Amino acid sequence: MSEACLARGAARVVMVEPSTLMSARARELSRSDGRLRIEHVSVGRFLEGMMMMWESGDFSPDVVLCRQAVNYWFDTTSARHLAMIMRSGSVFAFNTFNRKPSEKPYVREYEIGGDGFVEVSHLAGDLVHHVQCREGCLPHLTTFLWISPEEFGEALEPHFDAEERRFGNASYWRCVRK
Repeated sequence: MSEACLARGAARVVMVEPSTLMSARARELSRSDGRLRIEHVSVGRFLEGMMMMWESGDFSPDVVLCRQAVNYWFDTTSARHLAMIMRSGSVFAFNTFNRKPSEKPYVREYEIGGDGFVEVSHLAGDLVHHVQCREGCLPHLTTFLWISPEEFGEALEPHFDAEERRFGNASYWRCVRK
C-alpha cells in the first residue's frame, strides 16, 4: 500500500509495521525514495508518539490507510488518538471483517502486486487467530479480539463521519474527521 501511495504522488508516507519480516519490500523502496519512512512499532505506540508530535505541530496526516490490520490495534482510545492528530476533513480508511469468523479454520489465497498470500483465520471464544503467509517470508501469527461493525461505528462516531460499505464478508470504511 505504501508503494501505491507514493506512485500516486504522496509527499510523505509513514508505514507502521511491527514485523520486520512483513516489510522487506518497503525497506528496499525506502532506501531509494526518501518520502517513505518505516516505523517498526505497534500502532498504539506509534499513535502515542504521534500525539507528542501533533502537540508540537509537527505531524497531521491528510490520509490514514489500513488494510485489514485495524483489527490488531483498534479500540476506543486509539480511535480518539487518531482523531486528535488528524485535521478536520482528513480521511481514515480501512477494511475489516463484517461477520464473525468461523470457529472452523478458514483458508484464503490471493495475490497483491505479484506476491502470493495465504491466510488462515478462526475464532476461539472472542479471539480471532490469524496466520498470514507471504511468498519469501516466514508466517506471521497474530491473535486479536473480534470487533463487530457496531463496535467500530460506536468508537468512530464521536470523531468521524464514518461510512461502511459491505462486500461479502468484508467491510470498507471511509471515515472523515469531523
